[in-house]
Amino acid sequence: MSSQVIVSHLSFRYPTSPIDVLADVNLCLARGWHGVVGHNGSGKTTLLEILAGELSADPGTVRRIPSGITVRYCPQRVEKITPAITQFAGRNEGHVRRLMGQLEITPDDPASWSTLSPGERKRWQIGSALADLPDMLLLDEPTNHLDSGAKRLLFDRLEQFQGIGVLVSHDRDLLDSLTKITISIGSDGKVSSYTGNYSAARDRWLSAERRLREVRGKLQSERRKLKRRLGTARRSREKAESGKSTAKRMKGIRDTDARSMAAKGRVASAEQKLGREVEILRRKLGAAEEKVEQARIEKEIGRSVFVLAETAPSRKLTSLKAASVSRGGQTLIVDVDVTVRRESRIHLKGPNGSGKTSLMEDLIRESRLPAERILYLPQELSIEQIEKNRQEMDSLPAPDKGRLLQIVAALGVPPERILASDRLSPGEARKLTLAMGLSRQAWLLMLDEPTNHLDLPSIERLEDALSKYTSALLMVSHDERFATTLTRESWTIAGQRLIKA
Repeated sequence: MSSQVIVSHLSFRYPTSPIDVLADVNLCLARGWHGVVGHNGSGKTTLLEILAGELSADPGTVRRIPSGITVRYCPQRVEKITPAITQFAGRNEGHVRRLMGQLEITPDDPASWSTLSPGERKRWQIGSALADLPDMLLLDEPTNHLDSGAKRLLFDRLEQFQGIGVLVSHDRDLLDSLTKITISIGSDGKVSSYTGNYSAARDRWLSAERRLREVRGKLQSERRKLKRRLGTARRSREKAESGKSTAKRMKGIRDTDARSMAAKGRVASAEQKLGREVEILRRKLGAAEEKVEQARIEKEIGRSVFVLAETAPSRKLTSLKAASVSRGGQTLIVDVDVTVRRESRIHLKGPNGSGKTSLMEDLIRESRLPAERILYLPQELSIEQIEKNRQEMDSLPAPDKGRLLQIVAALGVPPERILASDRLSPGEARKLTLAMGLSRQAWLLMLDEPTNHLDLPSIERLEDALSKYTSALLMVSHDERFATTLTRESWTIAGQRLIKA
């Protein structure tokens, strides 16, 4: 019998959160790749950690069939070398050596871990998990940091995986080429499962949303009609009651008891009829209200980002003229002579490990701009940097803090989540860092893989914001569509040389 993992009525909330991150989740995971999508902070990583056994959910169960299946989890972070990676480097089995060859990594790499690029580390992380031939493989944003060549290597290897695969990613190419089931997590923690890859699933839920909007519109129209009819019926009943009271007060001395009794009977009958109509309409309106609520459409998180950028007073913002750019005793780029000006919009390209991040760091170090006028977004934010950003946000004056939180909200994170959470997701932390730079009107944006960890709607909103931002931009990005939209020139590192175009 093939392996399965069954999730039943699972809910989860963090101790400091007032709401569930995941709510009544029911899933059956079988052989093949499952794509998990949703807004930043919606619970994608939390779901993987629960499936990996690193978090416990209450209420709910996660049942593995058979109970002893092996599970390997590759988180987003790749800063530190793990025992699994060290052991993987020292193994000599045939399938391990073939795997290293397929991923283009060598056993000597871990010895110089600090000098490896995040993309190279990511291949080591995933390779060490695949080498154990797990029954279930959980991957959180596996293509972050990877250049196009490394992505292809990874695609080819993951396609060969025969177990249960669960993949969190914003990479549409990876999701469409690999996954057969798409799991969507809503902002309310509810989970929906769709047969098909991301594009097919997206078409289905957008179509369902259009139908739901039509149904909701009709239900709201019916509700308005019922409200009007109920108002008319209530006014008629009040008028009848008022007429009965007036008739009683104005009864003439010549009225006979029989005539009075007949009139009373007609009024009582009319009153009773109007009372029944009011009650029927009230019940219908209640049912309509319930149907409208059931046809609730999930509110879109985020909106267009408005940023007002100041122009730097000096034309030259930073430059570097050096014989080489080196790290860890290794020469990465030679004969460097580059300048970033206030009108520059530069796409810095090159394979993993070629020195892109090192060049960017050296340019920042050479700049004479005030630190607050430079926004540097590294590929990965350290826990210390995230905490520093939180402290800086908390210390801001109320107007500045309000402006910052407006940009955070526009990028797709509810401000109350940033304020209440003691554990920001990588995507949320990244949006907070971007918002801080945009709110203080940085003159120089140095962005190293800015779309890492961001959900697809956030990428589109950030692209729109940066296209309107007038400050200088130097960007490293393997998202060609994103980079092409935002830059006017390119610097490419090839063979230790920097080629400008």
